[in-house]
Amino acid sequence: MADQSAMSEVKYFPDVPRHFPLNWSVIADRFNKYIMDDKNGVRFTDKEGFHRFGAFVEDGRP
Repeated sequence: MADQSAMSEVKYFPDVPRHFPLNWSVIADRFNKYIMDDKNGVRFTDKEGFHRFGAFVEDGRP
């Protein structure tokens, strides 16, 4: 069978990856816990009672 791949380099890829894939579920859980914890200052409630997410540049709080 002829090589039908648009990327001929695929034939040089190893059969098994060198590293295990990242566990995105664990990473997402840790990120969510950090973001949603008010003591970290990323999520906060503004004067009108809306939940906001501050960024390093955008957040005008002292």
